[in-house]
Amino acid sequence: VVMKFMAEHSAAGMAGLDWRLVLNSGTRHFDLSKEQIARMGKPKLDAILAETGKQAASSFQYLYENYPVTDLAGAGKLDSPHLRAIHELMNGAGVRGFLQEVTGRASDFCDMQATRYSAGHFLTVHDDDAGPAKNRKLASVLSLTEGWSPAWGGQLQFLDGNGGVSA
Repeated sequence: VVMKFMAEHSAAGMAGLDWRLVLNSGTRHFDLSKEQIARMGKPKLDAILAETGKQAASSFQYLYENYPVTDLAGAGKLDSPHLRAIHELMNGAGVRGFLQEVTGRASDFCDMQATRYSAGHFLTVHDDDAGPAKNRKLASVLSLTEGWSPAWGGQLQFLDGNGGVSA
Protein backbone atom coordinates (compact mmCIF):
# COMPACT_ATOMS: atom_id res chain seq x y z
CA VAL A 1 0.00 0.00 0.00
CA VAL A 2 2.82 2.44 0.92
CA MET A 3 4.74 1.70 -2.30
CA LYS A 4 1.61 2.15 -4.45
CA PHE A 5 0.89 5.47 -2.72
CA MET A 6 4.46 6.61 -3.25
CA ALA A 7 4.57 5.57 -6.92
CA GLU A 8 1.29 7.31 -7.73
CA HIS A 9 2.14 10.50 -5.86
CA SER A 10 5.76 10.57 -7.06
CA ALA A 11 4.83 10.32 -10.72
CA ALA A 12 2.23 13.07 -10.33
CA GLY A 13 4.66 15.19 -8.31
CA MET A 14 7.44 15.16 -10.92
CA ALA A 15 5.65 17.32 -13.46
CA GLY A 16 6.93 20.88 -13.55
CA LEU A 17 9.70 20.54 -10.96
CA ASP A 18 12.60 22.99 -10.96
CA TRP A 19 15.29 20.39 -11.66
CA ARG A 20 18.94 21.24 -10.97
CA LEU A 21 21.96 19.65 -12.62
CA VAL A 22 24.23 18.10 -9.98
CA LEU A 23 27.73 16.75 -10.45
CA ASN A 24 30.94 16.34 -8.53
CA SER A 25 34.61 16.98 -9.01
CA GLY A 26 36.55 15.00 -6.43
CA THR A 27 34.88 15.75 -3.11
CA ARG A 28 33.27 18.99 -4.35
CA HIS A 29 29.54 18.92 -5.14
CA PHE A 30 28.09 21.31 -7.72
CA ASP A 31 24.41 22.16 -7.93
CA LEU A 32 23.54 24.20 -11.03
CA SER A 33 20.23 25.93 -11.73
CA LYS A 34 18.89 26.45 -15.26
CA GLU A 35 19.86 30.11 -14.95
CA GLN A 36 23.46 29.30 -13.96
CA ILE A 37 23.77 26.88 -16.86
CA ALA A 38 22.43 29.49 -19.29
CA ARG A 39 24.90 32.10 -17.99
CA MET A 40 27.92 29.81 -18.36
CA GLY A 41 27.12 29.04 -22.00
CA LYS A 42 27.31 25.84 -24.01
CA PRO A 43 31.12 25.70 -24.53
CA LYS A 44 31.86 25.93 -20.80
CA LEU A 45 29.09 23.45 -19.91
CA ASP A 46 30.36 21.01 -22.56
CA ALA A 47 33.90 21.25 -21.11
CA ILE A 48 32.60 20.59 -17.58
CA LEU A 49 30.55 17.61 -18.75
CA ALA A 50 33.50 16.17 -20.70
CA GLU A 51 35.77 16.45 -17.64
CA THR A 52 33.11 14.87 -15.42
CA GLY A 53 32.81 11.93 -17.82
CA LYS A 54 36.58 11.54 -17.99
CA GLN A 55 36.90 11.44 -14.18
CA ALA A 56 34.17 8.76 -14.01
CA ALA A 57 36.54 6.24 -15.58
CA SER A 58 38.71 6.15 -12.46
CA SER A 59 36.82 7.64 -9.51
CA PHE A 60 33.43 8.18 -7.90
CA GLN A 61 31.48 10.55 -10.09
CA TYR A 62 27.89 11.57 -10.72
CA LEU A 63 25.94 13.69 -13.16
CA TYR A 64 22.14 13.87 -13.10
CA GLU A 65 19.26 16.19 -12.31
CA ASN A 66 18.08 16.59 -8.75
CA TYR A 67 15.16 18.00 -6.78
CA PRO A 68 16.08 18.17 -3.04
CA VAL A 69 12.76 17.21 -1.40
CA THR A 70 13.92 17.24 2.25
CA ASP A 71 15.94 20.44 1.90
CA LEU A 72 12.97 22.24 0.36
CA ALA A 73 10.54 20.82 2.95
CA GLY A 74 12.83 22.02 5.75
CA ALA A 75 12.93 25.49 4.24
CA GLY A 76 9.13 25.58 3.83
CA LYS A 77 9.53 25.70 0.02
CA LEU A 78 8.31 22.26 -1.05
CA ASP A 79 5.56 23.35 -3.44
CA SER A 80 4.53 19.93 -4.77
CA PRO A 81 1.62 18.60 -2.70
CA HIS A 82 2.38 15.09 -4.00
CA LEU A 83 6.01 15.14 -2.89
CA ARG A 84 5.03 16.80 0.40
CA ALA A 85 2.59 13.93 1.05
CA ILE A 86 5.32 11.34 0.40
CA HIS A 87 7.81 13.23 2.57
CA GLU A 88 5.31 13.39 5.43
CA LEU A 89 4.45 9.70 5.04
CA MET A 90 8.10 8.61 5.05
CA ASN A 91 8.89 10.81 8.04
CA GLY A 92 5.82 9.70 9.98
CA ALA A 93 5.99 7.45 13.03
CA GLY A 94 4.33 4.56 11.17
CA VAL A 95 6.90 4.15 8.40
CA ARG A 96 9.91 4.99 10.55
CA GLY A 97 8.65 2.59 13.24
CA PHE A 98 8.18 -0.17 10.67
CA LEU A 99 11.68 0.38 9.30
CA GLN A 100 13.12 0.22 12.82
CA GLU A 101 11.25 -3.01 13.49
CA VAL A 102 12.51 -4.59 10.25
CA THR A 103 16.12 -3.36 10.40
CA GLY A 104 16.73 -2.87 14.11
CA ARG A 105 17.92 0.68 13.39
CA ALA A 106 16.13 3.80 14.59
CA SER A 107 16.17 6.87 12.35
CA ASP A 108 15.87 10.55 13.11
CA PHE A 109 14.33 11.43 9.75
CA CYS A 110 13.97 10.32 6.15
CA ASP A 111 16.11 12.37 3.75
CA MET A 112 14.63 12.42 0.25
CA GLN A 113 15.54 13.65 -3.18
CA ALA A 114 14.06 13.11 -6.62
CA THR A 115 16.57 12.35 -9.36
CA ARG A 116 16.15 12.38 -13.10
CA TYR A 117 18.57 10.72 -15.45
CA SER A 118 18.70 11.76 -19.10
CA ALA A 119 21.00 10.60 -21.89
CA GLY A 120 24.62 10.95 -20.72
CA HIS A 121 23.77 11.11 -17.01
CA PHE A 122 25.27 8.59 -14.60
CA LEU A 123 26.15 7.60 -11.04
CA THR A 124 29.24 5.43 -10.68
CA VAL A 125 29.70 2.61 -8.18
CA HIS A 126 29.49 3.94 -4.61
CA ASP A 127 28.30 3.21 -1.12
CA ASP A 128 25.65 5.28 0.57
CA ASP A 129 27.74 6.24 3.58
CA ALA A 130 27.32 10.00 3.45
CA GLY A 131 29.60 10.55 6.43
CA PRO A 132 28.74 11.88 9.87
CA ALA A 133 27.06 15.03 8.54
CA LYS A 134 24.08 13.07 7.17
CA ASN A 135 24.11 10.29 9.82
CA ARG A 136 22.69 7.91 7.19
CA LYS A 137 21.59 4.53 8.52
CA LEU A 138 19.44 3.19 5.67
CA ALA A 139 18.98 3.97 1.99
CA SER A 140 16.36 3.06 -0.58
CA VAL A 141 15.55 3.79 -4.21
CA LEU A 142 12.15 3.94 -5.87
CA SER A 143 12.46 3.90 -9.65
CA LEU A 144 9.54 5.26 -11.65
CA THR A 145 10.84 4.85 -15.21
CA GLU A 146 8.04 3.63 -17.45
CA GLY A 147 9.12 0.96 -19.89
CA TRP A 148 12.56 0.72 -18.25
CA SER A 149 15.06 -1.65 -19.88
CA PRO A 150 17.88 -3.41 -17.97
CA ALA A 151 20.16 -2.47 -20.88
CA TRP A 152 19.96 1.15 -19.65
CA GLY A 153 21.71 0.31 -16.36
CA GLY A 154 20.54 1.63 -13.04
CA GLN A 155 20.20 -1.67 -11.23
CA LEU A 156 20.77 -1.59 -7.48
CA GLN A 157 23.53 -4.08 -6.76
CA PHE A 158 25.31 -4.93 -3.52
CA LEU A 159 29.04 -5.46 -3.94
CA ASP A 160 31.32 -7.64 -1.86
CA GLY A 161 34.79 -6.61 -0.71
CA ASN A 162 36.27 -7.64 -4.06
CA GLY A 163 33.88 -5.56 -6.16
CA GLY A 164 31.77 -8.55 -7.19
CA VAL A 165 28.00 -8.57 -6.96
CA SER A 166 26.93 -10.35 -3.77
CA ALA A 167 23.89 -12.56 -3.62
